[in-house]
Formats: sequence, C-alpha cells, structure tokens
Amino acid sequence: MSNVKKSPEETLSQTESETQSAVPPIRDKGPLFDPETIADMPTSPGCYLMKDVNGKVIYVGKAVNLRNRVRNYFTKSGDGRMMITFLRKHIASIENIVTATEKEAFILENTLIKKHMPRYNVLLRDDKTYLSVRLRMNHAFPRLETVRIRHAAQIRRNESDVYFGPFVDGYEVKQLLQFLLRIFPLRTCKDSVFSNRTRPCLLYEVGKCAAPCTAKITPEDYATLMQKVIRFFRGNHNEVKQLLTQRMLELAQREQYERAALIRDRLAAMDMALEKQNAVTHKRFNRDIIAAAQEQGRTAIVVMQYRDGTLIGKNEYYLKNLSMENEQLFSAVISQHYDLHIPPEEILLPVMPSDLTVLTEWLQERREGKSCALSVPQRGDKKLELDNAIQNAQVYLTRNLAKEENELEQAEIIAKQLDLPAAPKTIECVDISNLMGTNAVGSVVRFENGQPDKKHYRLYKIKTIQESNDYAMMREVLIRRFRPSNPATAPMPIPDLLLLDGGRGQLNIAMEVLKELELADSVELAGIAKTPVDGHAMRSAGGREANDAQERIFLYGRKNPVIFPKNSPGLFLLQRVRDEAHRFAITYHKKLRSKSAKKSALDNIPGIGLQRRKALLRRFGSMTALRVASIDAIAQVDGIGATLAQTIVDYINNELPPS
Repeated sequence: MSNVKKSPEETLSQTESETQSAVPPIRDKGPLFDPETIADMPTSPGCYLMKDVNGKVIYVGKAVNLRNRVRNYFTKSGDGRMMITFLRKHIASIENIVTATEKEAFILENTLIKKHMPRYNVLLRDDKTYLSVRLRMNHAFPRLETVRIRHAAQIRRNESDVYFGPFVDGYEVKQLLQFLLRIFPLRTCKDSVFSNRTRPCLLYEVGKCAAPCTAKITPEDYATLMQKVIRFFRGNHNEVKQLLTQRMLELAQREQYERAALIRDRLAAMDMALEKQNAVTHKRFNRDIIAAAQEQGRTAIVVMQYRDGTLIGKNEYYLKNLSMENEQLFSAVISQHYDLHIPPEEILLPVMPSDLTVLTEWLQERREGKSCALSVPQRGDKKLELDNAIQNAQVYLTRNLAKEENELEQAEIIAKQLDLPAAPKTIECVDISNLMGTNAVGSVVRFENGQPDKKHYRLYKIKTIQESNDYAMMREVLIRRFRPSNPATAPMPIPDLLLLDGGRGQLNIAMEVLKELELADSVELAGIAKTPVDGHAMRSAGGREANDAQERIFLYGRKNPVIFPKNSPGLFLLQRVRDEAHRFAITYHKKLRSKSAKKSALDNIPGIGLQRRKALLRRFGSMTALRVASIDAIAQVDGIGATLAQTIVDYINNELPPS
C-alpha cells in the first residue's frame, strides 16, 4: 500500500509555510518584505505570521482586519513600538490564517505563539491559556468552576468532565457565572469543603447555591439544574434570556431604570462572552481539514491541522496548470501530503477522493494499523471548520494570483528600463565576500518568476586567488558557474538576466568570461551598485554612504548607468536578488572565518594531533614561548620525543611567519 502512484502532474510544490529552524540571516540594511503586497491581503479577521528569509516565524499577531493591521506596521503614523523598527528589518514574508470571528483569532494567536515561540513575541507572553468553564462529573453533585487548561502540558483530565469555552474575556465569564448562579444555583465549593459542611453556607442564604451539601435539593432536581446549564453554554440561551428580559421589563415598569439597565448590559455581555469560536475546543480530537480553491488555471490547497482539539497551523500548496477532477486532486493531495506527515484520526474534505478504498487502507498503514476516517461534513461544527478552510484556500489563491501579476509587472518594468528584448523570467546574481583576501567566497542565487529558486543556489570557495582582488575572484566564480568541472554533470540552466553586485569593472570581467565560453549572446548582463546622489550627500554623511543613496544599474557598452524611480517595483526585485546573494555569500564567509579562527598553527605539523597539541600548549602556554624553546625542552613533553621535537622546530623556523 505504500506504493500509491503519483503522476508528474500531481506533484505538489509545497510552499515555505512550514517553519524551518535556522539561524536568522545577517542583513545590514534594506527591506526584505514588499509592503505593496499588503493590498492583496484579506480584510477578514485572523492571525498573521511574520517570517524571516529562512521561513522562521518571528512574530505572530491577530487582527479584526488583517490588511489594515499589517499595513499599520509599514506606515510612519502606524505602530510606534520600539521593537517594530527591528522587526521590520527581518520580515521576508507574511502568512495569513483567516478565522470566522475576532475571538477565534484571539485564541488562535495564543496557540500559535506557544507553538512557534517567535523571538518578538516570547518575552511578551506567558504560558497561560484562556478561561474555560468546567462541570466536574466525578461527583454526585457536580461542581461548576472556571479553569485554565494547558494543552501543551498534556495534563490528564477526566474524560467525563464537561468543558465550555475557552473564553477570551475572563472577567465577563466570571460575572456571567455569578449571575447564572442566581438562576441555576449549582455548587462551586471544593469537594473537601462540600464533604465537611454541616449547615448551608452564605451562598445558600443569598440564593446562589442549592446547598446539596446538606440535602436541601435532591440529586434529581440538581441534575435538572445541571442540564439547563449545559444547554445554556451549548447555545440554548432562550430560557435565560426570556427570564432576564421579563425581569428587565418588570423593573422598567416600576421605574427602576438603573437596575433594568444593568440587566440590559448583562444580556449584551452574555452574547459577547458566549460568542462561538472554532480555534480551540475541549473535545480531544486530532483532525485535518483539506480544502481547495481554483481560478485562472491555478489551484490553492490548504491543510488545516487540529491536534488535541486545537487549531495549530496549516500547510499550503499552490499548483499551476493543473488539469484533473476534484476527486483526483484530493486523492493526489492525500497520497503526497501524508507520505511526508503522519495522518490524524480524521480527515474532512469537500468531496470524497477517487480510489477511496486504496487510500483508506494506505492511511491505515501509515497510522500503524489505526483507522483514519475520511468524511464530507454537511452540517454542524465540522461543516463550519471546513468552510473556514475553504476561505483560507481562497485567500491563499487570491494572494498568489496577485503575486504573479506583480512579478510579471516587475519583470516587464526591468525589461523596459534596461531595454531588454523580453521580460526576464529567471535572474541570477553573483556576489563576492572576503576579508582582505582571506576566506574568500562567491555566491550565486537564482530567482524564477520573482521568487527564490533555492535548488539552484551555489556557493564557491575561492581556490586560485590569495590576495584581495574582487575582479579575479569574480572571474573564477563565473567560470566555475558556467563551465562545470565535471562534464558528466548536467549544467545549470542559463538565466535570462545575470546581475552582478558591482559596477563597470565587474561587468567587464563578466563579459570577458561569457565571450570565452561563447555565451555572450545567450545572457543579458547588468551590474547593480549603490552610490550617493552627489558630493554634498557624501559630505553630509561624514564620508559614509548617505541615506539618500541611489541604486545605479550598469549595462555593458553603455556609458551612463540606468537609474530607476525610487519606488519602482522592478528596482525592488533587483534589490531583493542582490541582497539575497549578499546574505548567502557573507553567511558562508563568516562560517569559514569562524572555522579558521579555531585552527592552531600546530595543526599542519606532521605527527601532531589533538592530544600532543594540548600537551605542548599546557607545557609552554603559548606559541610565543614554543618558538624560543629548545629541542631538548620540547622533547621532554609527554608523547613528543627528540625526532618529533626536531620536526616541530624545523616547521616553526621554516614554515610559520615571524611572530
């Protein structure tokens, strides 16, 4: 059953919505996220997950209107918190999860923060959960109480207990309970207090408890009260509302308007406190909901994940030029998604997939013999959850369609500004990183249709250049990029536009290499460099690059550089590609530099390993003392001897530079 067939057209391109654990990128300046894409976000309530360039969630927030809330982060008059300045520098993408209500977003935010522990949330949140109401059913007279259940702690709970909530506003819930106890006087005391009572407490005297502790009410009558409370919290509010409305009218007729107003406010607070939400429930189920949205030859698929009754996140897939029926589509999604993930107990779908019997058996195998139920809900909470998943799929589809239009617009602007024969679909950028010629590396990053194509990223450790010579290093990287050392290896596809981090010098080197390799007619060339607008800007910046610096695009054979409008979408794409190449190169350079800093001058001496090196350093304390030590003194160190001591002295005198 593990060999469910997958045709090439069914292969799913999974997005980076799943969080990857990675070190945050080092970035000196410039935005990663394009604020213009905010216009494509939904106006529904929900949560937004801000991610860095590696896909790691760095901030989670909630909103009544997702578009307006996210836009607030990128306007001068918007969110003024100090941490927002730092947050904006690291945002590479923003994912949205649409919810049915503001309350659901509020609770989902809490769940997502605990799951991802974002660096900009974690110091602002504790590990509490929201307030729930519980009936303890392990007693003849069940107790009504408020609790906070921590799902993450995996606390064992009595499955017979009845839970309601969770509720966002704890104060409103407590006030509501105080009011309900006047109508349904259930006990609220602990079992230890209940068992030791010999007479009714004060709550009985004020009408808020039926005093079952002293047999003031029969178990049958108490059970009737309890069922009314259960019906109330499950949505049957009519009985209580009728009583309250009647009481309010009576008070108004007696001209006791202030007391009537209190009941009116209580009715309004009741609706608010009991507003239904689907992000968290107290039903202990594991369920996935798969939904799809299709438009313009594109298909967006969303897998909403509920674990232990909690919506913990979603996976998203975006397919292009897909031609299959919905039944076949969901069959392909299930077989490929759960080839990478363990299936839950239940999967909800808008339609049943084809090959249902085969899929069900295969899912059961993936669950090690445990069943996995597939169903199409028609009503109730499951139908609401499915509708919410469909809404999320539609939002994801809309955003991707808008992104494709934006990417096409960016490429067309680049082609027009640089006078290219066609809009570039693929852009590669080359960057060099070194420190005075040491630990020199080169990077090549590739963008396709405006998005990083990471499987074609390449890193090169400079092999032939020892001194600080960016032009020679650029030449080596370009030759190795376009002329692979292994002829049997399939070469990387040629980009439509090759972008260099630099000016005319780098551009001339690149053209020489392309002519040598007979590729000059196959690739468009451009260089990108940031320079001050004028001399006054440079002087006002104290000799450093001014804030009003302009990006200049250099073309081979053209004297004057091309200057894009400051807010040009095409310029933004070129900057993204250049900045990604810079990040990729400098990260590798710093890794090599850190590694070389840990090496010892003794590592290259034949016969000196870790233990002998430690023995020498323990005896002499430093390389300076070892340099002036005699052969006899070195030979006396454990494990060295006269022969190896002579080798060490010869190496220090002949191979190491003077101290």
